[in-house]
Formats: sequence, C-alpha cells, structure tokens
Amino acid sequence: MDYSQTHRHHYTSKLIVVLLVASLFLGALLLAPMDALGQLLSSIVVLIFVSLCSKEARHTQKYQHLFRVVALVLAIALSVRYLLWRGLYTLTYSDVLSMIAVWLLFAAEIYAGITSVLGAIVNAFPLSRPLLSLEGMNKSTLPSVDVMIPS
Repeated sequence: MDYSQTHRHHYTSKLIVVLLVASLFLGALLLAPMDALGQLLSSIVVLIFVSLCSKEARHTQKYQHLFRVVALVLAIALSVRYLLWRGLYTLTYSDVLSMIAVWLLFAAEIYAGITSVLGAIVNAFPLSRPLLSLEGMNKSTLPSVDVMIPS
C-alpha cells in the first residue's frame, strides 16, 4: 500500500468512528425523556449544527454533499424528536370534541413531518442534469410563444 491509500484508509476509519459516535448521540437525543426546557435547549443545539452544516455546504465544494446530508439528517431528527415529544407528552383532552380536534391536529403535524422527511430525501440525492443549449437547434422548429399582458 502506498502513502495515499494508507492515508485514505486512516481518514475513512476516522470518519466511520465519528459517524458512529454522532449516530449514538443522535439516538440518545431522540430517545431521552425531556421536559420543555430540555427540548428547547436540544433543539437550539441541533439548529446551530444545521446552520453550520448548511453554511459549509454552500461554500465547501469537496464536502458539499456530506454537509448537506448531515444538515438534512439533523433536521429530520429534530422533526422526529418534536413529533415524539408532542405525541407522548402534550396530547391531552377532556371530552370527545376536544379529543377529535387534538387528534386531527396531531395527524396534520404527522403529515407535515412525513412531507419534510420526503423533501429531505429528495434534497439529499439531487439529480445533476447536463445543461441544454438552444444554439445548435433550428429556429424554425422551436415553438413560438405569444404573451398577452392585460392592462
């Protein structure tokens, strides 16, 4: 093995260890019972990490995909943590009408959570398509568009 392969293997093993530690921390964060203050503080910490990762994803080309995925995973974890907290600790009702309203609101929040997870999956693996140009095409075969602006 030459130096570059040894260095790459060492870097990859460090990355795997860091990802395992981060996933254990994230799992503990998701499953830990917390009061409202703990929920607020953990959410602020995760949002700071998401902000830092999204800034790095905009500027650093080499690790852009990694920072984007980390930011999306943290955002999903925050959403899941909120839904767990909301479902386990805050759903209270006193009569049938309030029970229906509480469960309808919670169903809407679950729908929003599913939508954000699906959006994160789409954003984690963006398509890269080649740029198309109209320079080589025949102008007579291109459609013409008439735009009427009512005033």
